[in-house]
Amino acid sequence: MMPIEEVIKSTKRISLKDYVCFTCTGCGECCRQVKESVALEPLDVFKITQFLRTRDPSIRCIEDVLDRYTVPIFLTKTGYMMFAMATEGEDHHCIFLRDSRCIIHEGKPRVCKLYPFVAGPADQGGLEYLLSTEKPFHFKGQRIRAKAWMKKYLTDEEREFIEADAASVVPIARLLQDIQQKEQTIALLQFIRFKYSDFDLDQPFVPQYKRNMAKLEAVLQQMITNGGTSQ
Repeated sequence: MMPIEEVIKSTKRISLKDYVCFTCTGCGECCRQVKESVALEPLDVFKITQFLRTRDPSIRCIEDVLDRYTVPIFLTKTGYMMFAMATEGEDHHCIFLRDSRCIIHEGKPRVCKLYPFVAGPADQGGLEYLLSTEKPFHFKGQRIRAKAWMKKYLTDEEREFIEADAASVVPIARLLQDIQQKEQTIALLQFIRFKYSDFDLDQPFVPQYKRNMAKLEAVLQQMITNGGTSQ
Protein backbone atom coordinates (compact mmCIF):
# COMPACT_ATOMS: atom_id res chain seq x y z
CA MET A 1 0.00 0.00 0.00
CA MET A 2 1.12 3.58 -0.52
CA PRO A 3 0.18 6.36 1.95
CA ILE A 4 -0.43 9.89 0.74
CA GLU A 5 3.14 10.99 1.53
CA GLU A 6 4.53 8.24 -0.72
CA VAL A 7 2.05 9.01 -3.48
CA ILE A 8 3.22 12.62 -3.48
CA LYS A 9 6.85 11.47 -3.77
CA SER A 10 5.97 9.42 -6.85
CA THR A 11 4.77 12.44 -8.84
CA LYS A 12 6.73 14.74 -11.10
CA ARG A 13 5.87 18.21 -12.37
CA ILE A 14 4.84 18.47 -16.01
CA SER A 15 3.71 21.11 -18.49
CA LEU A 16 0.32 21.12 -20.16
CA LYS A 17 2.25 20.84 -23.42
CA ASP A 18 3.73 17.47 -22.43
CA TYR A 19 2.68 14.17 -23.96
CA VAL A 20 2.53 10.88 -22.05
CA CYS A 21 2.02 7.35 -23.26
CA PHE A 22 -0.95 6.00 -21.33
CA THR A 23 -3.83 3.65 -22.00
CA CYS A 24 -6.48 2.65 -19.48
CA THR A 25 -7.14 -1.09 -19.82
CA GLY A 26 -9.86 -1.22 -17.17
CA CYS A 27 -7.76 -3.54 -15.01
CA GLY A 28 -8.62 -1.72 -11.77
CA GLU A 29 -5.00 -1.78 -10.56
CA CYS A 30 -5.00 1.93 -9.84
CA CYS A 31 -7.83 1.21 -7.36
CA ARG A 32 -5.85 -1.42 -5.41
CA GLN A 33 -3.24 -0.96 -2.70
CA VAL A 34 -4.69 2.50 -2.03
CA LYS A 35 -5.10 2.47 1.75
CA GLU A 36 -5.09 6.09 2.98
CA SER A 37 -3.89 7.33 -0.40
CA VAL A 38 -7.04 8.44 -2.27
CA ALA A 39 -7.51 11.90 -0.82
CA LEU A 40 -11.06 13.21 -0.79
CA GLU A 41 -11.50 16.94 -0.97
CA PRO A 42 -14.74 18.58 0.21
CA LEU A 43 -15.98 18.91 -3.37
CA ASP A 44 -15.33 15.19 -3.93
CA VAL A 45 -17.39 14.21 -0.89
CA PHE A 46 -20.16 16.61 -1.99
CA LYS A 47 -20.30 15.05 -5.48
CA ILE A 48 -20.16 11.47 -4.20
CA THR A 49 -23.05 12.20 -1.84
CA GLN A 50 -25.09 13.73 -4.66
CA PHE A 51 -24.43 10.63 -6.77
CA LEU A 52 -25.20 8.06 -4.07
CA ARG A 53 -28.35 9.64 -2.67
CA THR A 54 -30.11 9.08 -6.02
CA ARG A 55 -29.29 5.37 -5.85
CA ASP A 56 -29.28 4.51 -2.16
CA PRO A 57 -32.24 5.70 -0.02
CA SER A 58 -30.14 5.32 3.14
CA ILE A 59 -27.79 8.08 1.96
CA ARG A 60 -29.43 11.33 3.00
CA CYS A 61 -26.55 13.66 3.80
CA ILE A 62 -22.80 14.12 3.57
CA GLU A 63 -22.27 12.70 7.07
CA ASP A 64 -23.63 9.35 5.84
CA VAL A 65 -20.90 9.16 3.21
CA LEU A 66 -18.16 10.29 5.60
CA ASP A 67 -19.18 7.65 8.15
CA ARG A 68 -19.45 4.73 5.72
CA TYR A 69 -16.91 5.30 3.01
CA THR A 70 -14.02 7.39 4.36
CA VAL A 71 -11.26 7.39 6.96
CA PRO A 72 -9.85 10.52 8.64
CA ILE A 73 -6.20 11.46 8.23
CA PHE A 74 -4.61 14.06 10.48
CA LEU A 75 -2.04 16.19 8.69
CA THR A 76 -0.87 18.18 11.72
CA LYS A 77 -1.04 17.84 15.49
CA THR A 78 -3.18 20.98 15.64
CA GLY A 79 -6.17 19.34 13.96
CA TYR A 80 -5.86 20.14 10.26
CA MET A 81 -7.14 16.98 8.65
CA MET A 82 -8.66 15.44 5.58
CA PHE A 83 -10.55 12.32 4.59
CA ALA A 84 -9.36 9.46 2.41
CA MET A 85 -11.35 6.77 0.66
CA ALA A 86 -11.89 3.68 2.79
CA THR A 87 -10.52 0.37 1.48
CA GLU A 88 -11.42 -3.30 1.75
CA GLY A 89 -9.75 -6.70 1.45
CA GLU A 90 -6.20 -7.95 1.65
CA ASP A 91 -5.31 -5.92 -1.43
CA HIS A 92 -6.69 -2.74 0.19
CA HIS A 93 -8.87 -1.94 -2.82
CA CYS A 94 -11.14 1.09 -2.95
CA ILE A 95 -14.44 0.49 -1.19
CA PHE A 96 -16.25 1.36 -4.43
CA LEU A 97 -14.38 -1.19 -6.58
CA ARG A 98 -16.49 -4.17 -7.71
CA ASP A 99 -15.24 -6.72 -10.26
CA SER A 100 -12.49 -4.29 -11.31
CA ARG A 101 -15.06 -1.56 -12.02
CA CYS A 102 -15.85 1.66 -10.17
CA ILE A 103 -19.48 1.64 -9.04
CA ILE A 104 -19.48 5.44 -8.58
CA HIS A 105 -17.80 6.16 -11.92
CA GLU A 106 -20.02 9.15 -12.70
CA GLY A 107 -19.37 10.71 -9.31
CA LYS A 108 -15.81 9.60 -8.58
CA PRO A 109 -13.21 11.97 -7.04
CA ARG A 110 -11.12 14.35 -9.08
CA VAL A 111 -7.91 12.43 -8.32
CA CYS A 112 -9.46 9.36 -9.96
CA LYS A 113 -10.85 11.23 -12.97
CA LEU A 114 -7.52 12.86 -13.75
CA TYR A 115 -5.29 9.80 -13.25
CA PRO A 116 -2.43 9.57 -14.20
CA PHE A 117 -2.33 13.35 -14.01
CA VAL A 118 -2.75 15.54 -10.93
CA ALA A 119 -3.88 19.16 -10.76
CA GLY A 120 -3.20 21.26 -7.69
CA PRO A 121 -2.54 24.83 -6.53
CA ALA A 122 0.71 26.43 -7.63
CA ASP A 123 2.84 28.44 -5.20
CA GLN A 124 2.44 31.58 -7.30
CA GLY A 125 -1.30 31.16 -7.81
CA GLY A 126 -3.20 29.29 -10.45
CA LEU A 127 -2.67 25.56 -10.99
CA GLU A 128 0.28 23.26 -11.45
CA TYR A 129 0.19 19.84 -13.05
CA LEU A 130 1.88 16.61 -12.04
CA LEU A 131 2.23 13.10 -13.40
CA SER A 132 1.64 10.20 -11.03
CA THR A 133 4.23 7.48 -11.69
CA GLU A 134 3.66 4.98 -8.87
CA LYS A 135 2.33 2.34 -11.30
CA PRO A 136 4.85 2.42 -14.18
CA PHE A 137 3.25 -0.44 -16.14
CA HIS A 138 0.41 1.92 -17.11
CA PHE A 139 2.67 4.09 -19.25
CA LYS A 140 2.45 2.51 -22.65
CA GLY A 141 0.13 2.66 -25.61
CA GLN A 142 -1.30 5.83 -27.11
CA ARG A 143 0.15 9.26 -26.55
CA ILE A 144 -2.04 11.73 -24.69
CA ARG A 145 -1.43 15.41 -24.14
CA ALA A 146 -1.82 16.79 -20.63
CA LYS A 147 -3.69 19.87 -21.86
CA ALA A 148 -6.29 17.80 -23.72
CA TRP A 149 -6.74 15.51 -20.70
CA MET A 150 -7.34 18.46 -18.36
CA LYS A 151 -9.76 20.08 -20.81
CA LYS A 152 -11.74 16.85 -20.93
CA TYR A 153 -11.76 15.89 -17.24
CA LEU A 154 -11.07 18.98 -15.09
CA THR A 155 -14.21 21.09 -14.71
CA ASP A 156 -14.42 24.84 -14.17
CA GLU A 157 -16.02 24.15 -10.79
CA GLU A 158 -13.04 22.03 -9.76
CA ARG A 159 -10.60 24.70 -10.88
CA GLU A 160 -12.46 27.32 -8.86
CA PHE A 161 -12.55 25.04 -5.82
CA ILE A 162 -8.80 24.32 -5.97
CA GLU A 163 -8.01 28.02 -5.88
CA ALA A 164 -10.55 28.78 -3.13
CA ASP A 165 -9.26 25.89 -1.03
CA ALA A 166 -5.63 26.93 -1.48
CA ALA A 167 -6.47 30.44 -0.27
CA SER A 168 -8.01 29.08 2.94
CA VAL A 169 -5.38 26.55 4.00
CA VAL A 170 -2.74 28.82 5.54
CA PRO A 171 -5.03 31.13 7.56
CA ILE A 172 -7.04 28.22 8.95
CA ALA A 173 -3.93 26.18 9.78
CA ARG A 174 -2.50 29.16 11.66
CA LEU A 175 -5.69 29.61 13.64
CA LEU A 176 -5.82 25.91 14.53
CA GLN A 177 -2.25 26.17 15.77
CA ASP A 178 -3.32 28.86 18.25
CA ILE A 179 -6.24 26.92 19.69
CA GLN A 180 -5.67 25.81 23.27
CA GLN A 181 -5.21 22.08 23.67
CA LYS A 182 -8.36 21.73 25.76
CA GLU A 183 -10.36 23.31 22.92
CA GLN A 184 -8.86 21.31 20.05
CA THR A 185 -11.62 18.69 19.93
CA ILE A 186 -14.25 21.42 19.56
CA ALA A 187 -12.11 23.12 16.91
CA LEU A 188 -11.83 19.84 14.99
CA LEU A 189 -15.61 19.38 15.01
CA GLN A 190 -16.04 22.92 13.69
CA PHE A 191 -13.41 22.22 11.04
CA ILE A 192 -15.23 19.09 9.81
CA ARG A 193 -18.58 20.85 9.93
CA PHE A 194 -17.65 23.85 7.82
CA LYS A 195 -15.11 22.23 5.52
CA TYR A 196 -16.87 18.96 4.74
CA SER A 197 -20.42 18.53 5.95
CA ASP A 198 -22.44 21.75 6.25
CA PHE A 199 -23.59 22.03 2.64
CA ASP A 200 -26.91 22.11 0.83
CA LEU A 201 -26.67 19.34 -1.78
CA ASP A 202 -29.13 21.14 -4.02
CA GLN A 203 -27.10 24.35 -4.27
CA PRO A 204 -23.81 25.12 -6.08
CA PHE A 205 -20.85 24.01 -4.02
CA VAL A 206 -18.13 26.66 -4.42
CA PRO A 207 -20.12 29.70 -3.18
CA GLN A 208 -21.12 27.66 -0.12
CA TYR A 209 -17.52 26.59 0.41
CA LYS A 210 -16.23 30.16 0.33
CA ARG A 211 -18.87 31.22 2.87
CA ASN A 212 -18.05 28.24 5.07
CA MET A 213 -14.35 29.01 5.10
CA ALA A 214 -15.10 32.57 6.17
CA LYS A 215 -17.36 31.23 8.92
CA LEU A 216 -14.72 28.73 10.05
CA GLU A 217 -12.08 31.44 10.30
CA ALA A 218 -14.47 33.59 12.34
CA VAL A 219 -15.36 30.71 14.69
CA LEU A 220 -11.74 29.76 15.28
CA GLN A 221 -10.74 33.39 15.82
CA GLN A 222 -13.55 33.76 18.37
CA MET A 223 -12.37 30.65 20.21
CA ILE A 224 -8.87 32.08 20.41
CA THR A 225 -10.17 35.47 21.58
CA ASN A 226 -12.32 33.90 24.28
CA GLY A 227 -9.82 31.32 25.45
CA GLY A 228 -6.42 32.82 24.80
CA THR A 229 -3.70 31.29 22.66
CA SER A 230 -1.42 28.38 23.36
CA GLN A 231 2.25 29.17 22.95
